[in-house]
Amino acid sequence: MFTDTSNLPRDIADIRPNITVARARPIRVVMVLDTSGSMRTSDRYFKLSSSARNFITSVAVDGSYVGIVDFDSSGKRISGLTLIDSDNTRRQLASLVPVDASGGTCIGCGLEVALGILSEGGASPAGGLVLLITDGQDNDPTLTTPWKYRYVEENVVIDAVAFSNTAEENLIDLKEATGGKFYLQTDDPGSTGLYDAFLATMDSGVQESDRRIALYTDSTIYQAGETRGHGVYIDPTVGNRTSFDFSYIVQSSVPG
Repeated sequence: MFTDTSNLPRDIADIRPNITVARARPIRVVMVLDTSGSMRTSDRYFKLSSSARNFITSVAVDGSYVGIVDFDSSGKRISGLTLIDSDNTRRQLASLVPVDASGGTCIGCGLEVALGILSEGGASPAGGLVLLITDGQDNDPTLTTPWKYRYVEENVVIDAVAFSNTAEENLIDLKEATGGKFYLQTDDPGSTGLYDAFLATMDSGVQESDRRIALYTDSTIYQAGETRGHGVYIDPTVGNRTSFDFSYIVQSSVPG
């Protein structure tokens, strides 16, 4: 209405627009890997190290940052956040993935080191993602609980992977408290929980054109000398930049 005294013109002292520019931060992922003695069961630590290396060399997108922590009875910083910007960087970082397993299981120790990496140089850890992978019972849950609350305060998400059904039940609590996801990797040769978890770290904050979509995943065991064949159909709708990633481990007996 503009009749009588309705909607009279106003004097505005400053007509300059107030513009706020928001820029998305790059993806920051810290892998927190269980290297306790129980990971030797069914060669779980081989599968974990193989999947972690595959993530670094093939899955992590250019421009993302990846850090590595391992934990057994204590936490250890393997690598701070490293910018993924070349094949050489990927190979160097992948070579740091631990390939041994011994000691106890201190989940809180690993979480402490991971949050420290996300906070290095005075950086805000907010928006960071921790991918926690473990197969055992937490030896010190009284340490893990305070770090869970720190992660909530700092707005850092924990995605959790239970490596077998015997993994720590608190993993579900950690992922729910921080808004993360939960995955199950069993000892079944066909289980792909690890690969699915690594792939999901690149779901958010990635341009649609760079986002990887898994059309088919599989895992199996081959005996020495065995050959198998398998085919997939690729139609024009999925033909753009389609790639095949293979991750494998070779077991060999060591003379005693």
